[in-house]
Amino acid sequence: MNGFRPLPGEGTHAQLWRVFSASPEPDCKRLAIIANRLKEKRNRADYENSYARVAEEVPYLLEDAKKFMTLLGTVHARHPDPKSTRQ
Repeated sequence: MNGFRPLPGEGTHAQLWRVFSASPEPDCKRLAIIANRLKEKRNRADYENSYARVAEEVPYLLEDAKKFMTLLGTVHARHPDPKSTRQ
């Protein structure tokens, strides 16, 4: 396992994607980008009164979700290493 331990006071996913973003592993960075993009769209759909052109965005969101799952399956369990960040 990669040793990730969430800290109280902030959402676990936000902390996790920050660790992925800081990783020197390019695939970890890609996962963080996709995860944050999907979260932004989900928040928009959940909390905004209207979501213009939602039908147009669905195919792109599904493609992002598929890319995420494929990429996640290729990343070794030791990544991202929370102790390893690009300086």
